[in-house]
Amino acid sequence: MTLNAKLEWKNLLAQPQTVALLTAADANGEPHTVLTDSLHLDSDGHLVYLEYLESSQINKNLVRSLWFKKKISVTLLGTDGANIQLKGIPSHVIVAGPLFESYYRSVRDKIDDGDLSTVWQIDVLDVIDESWQIRKEDQDLNHAIVAHLDRLSK
Repeated sequence: MTLNAKLEWKNLLAQPQTVALLTAADANGEPHTVLTDSLHLDSDGHLVYLEYLESSQINKNLVRSLWFKKKISVTLLGTDGANIQLKGIPSHVIVAGPLFESYYRSVRDKIDDGDLSTVWQIDVLDVIDESWQIRKEDQDLNHAIVAHLDRLSK
């Protein structure tokens, strides 16, 4: 985890133009990824994902991740080339009550005929800067042997 990524992921998540991908595995370990606009930080600093569809594959996979404490992954892509991966575990699922109702109303205001199946709280365990420049610097420093020979003369 780089200090830069640890400090910047929350700012990146808050930017409306950031692309967010959520990945969770099924019972066979097969990953399933969705593009989502419903990831955010709540007022307590928890990572929250709103799932709109009860029968979605990602919802099923998140249930499994919650039950069996399996890690999920969130990738955040910024317009400036930022690429941060979060690894975490779903910690709470909310399907009723005042908090659910509040989120439900916000979804209904945002999406015509929108629905809300589940409010997921995710504990972030690791933050990894996956930007090209950081990965390139790591390779040059720690894995020089994999460089193409023509690059060694530079």
